[in-house]
Amino acid sequence: MTTGSDVETGTPDTPGTRTGGGTDTETSLRSLSALLSRAERYTSRRLDAVLVRHDLTPDRWRTLDLLSDGHGRTMSELAERLLVPGPTMTKIVDRLTDAALVYRAVDERDRRRVVVRISDAGQETLAALQWRVDEVEREVLADLDDDAPALLELLARLGS
Repeated sequence: MTTGSDVETGTPDTPGTRTGGGTDTETSLRSLSALLSRAERYTSRRLDAVLVRHDLTPDRWRTLDLLSDGHGRTMSELAERLLVPGPTMTKIVDRLTDAALVYRAVDERDRRRVVVRISDAGQETLAALQWRVDEVEREVLADLDDDAPALLELLARLGS
């Protein structure tokens, strides 16, 4: 009988190690990553069902939402905030521009820079869909009951 030892290697258990050579922390991070990815995909699929009717994706929606404060942002600022690569951000903005939901403009403070701004049509689209997006998020969080606020707080801390 092998109590207190790693069955694969025969080495004594030490805090932070697991069978197969990975540490508890490494396994937790893989699990955390998998769980966060799974939750994001689940939420995005639910949002897709609402947004697709308006030729939007969750990333396009998040771009409109980010620009809704009226401040223009550079492509690199948008990509950084939305956690997407630059070329992906360009495609997102191109599609939103084609739909007349955003436009590119010369930065008033630095004429060498181009910023992306939300159009009136983009603001109207955002306003028209906001209640439905909020509803989807409420539905996703409903299964968590009283734990939802704690989850949101922890995710905000993790992402900051």
